[in-house]
Amino acid sequence: MADTTAISSDTSVATTTTSSTTSTSKTFQNAGLTSGIDWETLVEKTIAAKKAANEAPYTRSKTDYQNKLTAWQSFNTSLSALTTLINDTDKFNSDDGYKLFYSSLYCADSEVKTADIMNVSVDEAAGPGTYSVEVSALAKAEKINSDVFTSKNTALNVLNPGFTGGSLVVNNKAVSILATDTLAGVMTKINSVGSGITAAIIGVSDTEYRLTLQSDAEGAEGMSLKNGNDSTVLEQLTIHTGTEQLAHASGSDVLSDTYRYSEDEDTTPDKTISALLGLTDPQSGLVTIKDKSYTIDLSTATLNSIAAAINLDPPAGTVASVVSVTDDDYVTTYKLKLTNVGLSDLTDQNNVLETLGILEGIRKNTITAGQNASLTVDGFSITSSSNAVTSAIEGVTLNLASTTATATPIQVKILADNDTLIDKLTTYLGGISDILTAIKQQNTYSATDSKALLGDVNLSSIKNSITDALFAETSSNTLYKTLSSAGISFASDGTISMDTDALKKALLNNRTDIVNLLKNFGTSLYDKMNVYVDPYTGTLKDITETIQNEITSLNTRLAEMDERFERQADLMRKRYNALESLISQSNTIKTFLTNTSDARKQTW
Repeated sequence: MADTTAISSDTSVATTTTSSTTSTSKTFQNAGLTSGIDWETLVEKTIAAKKAANEAPYTRSKTDYQNKLTAWQSFNTSLSALTTLINDTDKFNSDDGYKLFYSSLYCADSEVKTADIMNVSVDEAAGPGTYSVEVSALAKAEKINSDVFTSKNTALNVLNPGFTGGSLVVNNKAVSILATDTLAGVMTKINSVGSGITAAIIGVSDTEYRLTLQSDAEGAEGMSLKNGNDSTVLEQLTIHTGTEQLAHASGSDVLSDTYRYSEDEDTTPDKTISALLGLTDPQSGLVTIKDKSYTIDLSTATLNSIAAAINLDPPAGTVASVVSVTDDDYVTTYKLKLTNVGLSDLTDQNNVLETLGILEGIRKNTITAGQNASLTVDGFSITSSSNAVTSAIEGVTLNLASTTATATPIQVKILADNDTLIDKLTTYLGGISDILTAIKQQNTYSATDSKALLGDVNLSSIKNSITDALFAETSSNTLYKTLSSAGISFASDGTISMDTDALKKALLNNRTDIVNLLKNFGTSLYDKMNVYVDPYTGTLKDITETIQNEITSLNTRLAEMDERFERQADLMRKRYNALESLISQSNTIKTFLTNTSDARKQTW
């Protein structure tokens, strides 16, 4: 019985050993249960010590490169901001950067407050000068109203059984008025099309309401109000009297309304009148000009086709043409023009000529007639459709508030704004000083604070470029040839200083010289700094890419080392697992032998 037990125990030991030594797990299966040794901790500490010793040089190099990358990225940001300021924001490298002006108003009559008459705004297109301005009339916006309606919320065909509605065209925007609309509904419809005309209702009492229409824009041109089909909706609304007049007369010629084509369409007058105005029920009618008649269908007619039809069989002495005008904003507008035509020469069927804007109804109730502003500048008479007069003095807007009641004109002075220029220069030179300070800090050795770019030749190159630009001479100047002669120089701490009083004096003495100096400095500095920060060819782009490549290479090397040490750790775990199994097997055999020996002693 004892021999049989021994054979069984030995077989069990062999099976256990085979299972332990073939394991490939990254953790210990027996975890020191037999030996009492923490094998995993031993492996981790051993591998950590090896990694620390082997990876430390690469980690230090990576940290150094990362610090360099951060430092160069910071310099790139600062230099890019400087070049943007010079070339785009304040334009110190061009004449535009020095076109800074302000206005001063004066009236010899002490009783006159110039601010009550006007205020002035100045842009970069202005230039120094003094102007004498008198204002005789302000521009006014046209405002009209209807006759009395007894309700604003009752259908108009109930208030007036003869009201049929129709198409209304306000500033070339079509509005469809129904017979069942209320006065309040008409107001809402007009305001919804964004025509530049504001409709409102004045309620005098519970039974007295008037529709008012006011142009959003000032000027004698006023509002364009037209019947948009063969109805008489403007007369039904008691806006017009029913009598027509020429809408736009120019000497012996007549003109239509002005038509503007949107930017996404052809800029030629070949769009139908119906489409231009948004007519929902375009009319056709027989139009007579002197002794000739023409059928015009607004659903298919264009300005060009109307002019062509008239010229094909023209009235005596009349020529039709399409006149185009392109304004300063490059917006082109078009008008139909008929020469040598008067009101008595025209017959309009179904409101065709009225819809075109050649004829218009006479206003029934005018509150304020549209009016242009009238003024004189240095004795020259000027009219403006707006109280913001932009055409009188180049780069200057005269914002009129009142007329000059006395015979004493307002003196408008446009002066160079040196204070604003100096404020801009303070920010400009301060940014340069910050860059120089950062370079100095990087090149100053410190035992406790290592500098990522200490001794870097590129930093010295940047500093030398700034110095060269600052010390450059403008030989074409007559009085101030260097920035230092105008109060701009290096301070003792290596930054740039500016003597504000000296610079102001220099600007007053010879502004042309100073502008040339600053412009040349800006041009030189921009060109030199752009060598570093150009996003495509800049030196800093190459530097940062090189550093990033080094960091990438180090990351790859460190990752490879991590993989190698992990393989070593796996190998150690396998060996320690085998050792643990061997110890366990030895202990089992020891126990078996001890038990066997004890059993035999008892037998004996």
